Amino acid sequence: MNILITGATGFIGTVLVPKLLSHFPKSRILCIVQNTEKFRSIYNIVQNIECCRGVDKAAINRFNPEYIIHLAAYNTSDEGEQVIEPLISSNILFGVRLLEFISHLNGIKLFINTGSFSQYAQNDAYLYSASKSAFDVFLRFYANHHNLKYITAVPYSVYGGKSTVKRLFDYIVDSMDAVEPVKMTPGLQELDFIHVEDVANFYISAIEHAQKFTSGDIIHLGTGRTYTLREVVEIFERISSKKCNIEWGGRPYRDTDIMYACAPTHTAPYKIWSPQITIAQGIKLFISNFD
Repeated sequence: MNILITGATGFIGTVLVPKLLSHFPKSRILCIVQNTEKFRSIYNIVQNIECCRGVDKAAINRFNPEYIIHLAAYNTSDEGEQVIEPLISSNILFGVRLLEFISHLNGIKLFINTGSFSQYAQNDAYLYSASKSAFDVFLRFYANHHNLKYITAVPYSVYGGKSTVKRLFDYIVDSMDAVEPVKMTPGLQELDFIHVEDVANFYISAIEHAQKFTSGDIIHLGTGRTYTLREVVEIFERISSKKCNIEWGGRPYRDTDIMYACAPTHTAPYKIWSPQITIAQGIKLFISNFD
């Protein structure tokens, strides 16, 4: 089995790649990366895995992938001129080049795209989500014209693991017994939090059950339950027995902030996956990383 993956050095990718190697020990994995040094620092002594820098047509042809997992993205909630070029380059052009290069290959069983819940929760809340939606148009074009079977996984508010950038849960940990309060919004956003291990397990299940999908299927990866940010902090305090020093309302909401996002798990077309880690279990695991 040959599996091509983009975003192998990212937040979800660094959890997923070891799982792929464990679940499919006879597989070969080709990682398309931008930073080969970062790749080697993570996967230095791992066998059956190789990388190429950027979308290398010759390397992809030699590898001849059967499954493609597209995770790579430039993720930002910022707006303005400074993010337009990197968003288009990373979230549209990169993926379209990949589609062009694989469009004439035989033997591709499934292309697994990764979307964003912000595309659905608030009609492209950010330029980021707009760039993801733009790529979807190209993906449908290549699928229709080159008989490419694809699905789109839509992770909701992913947490856990070792973040590649500072995220909400990191700021909550920073606030524990902090002298100076950490400024946050009023904290009434209701979001669906899903552990990164559960998200990675979906991609495993998708490969195992590739034949069950219909091209174009959208699978929302969440728990189907929301928590406000304040409720999440309460769980942190209960599990850690520490007080979080947070100034609620110290930062205003932004016009683009998503106030409610819950995965419509009842619409899942196939029962091949479900999250196993509760938010309390996930927070306990997250806190243990700092012990």
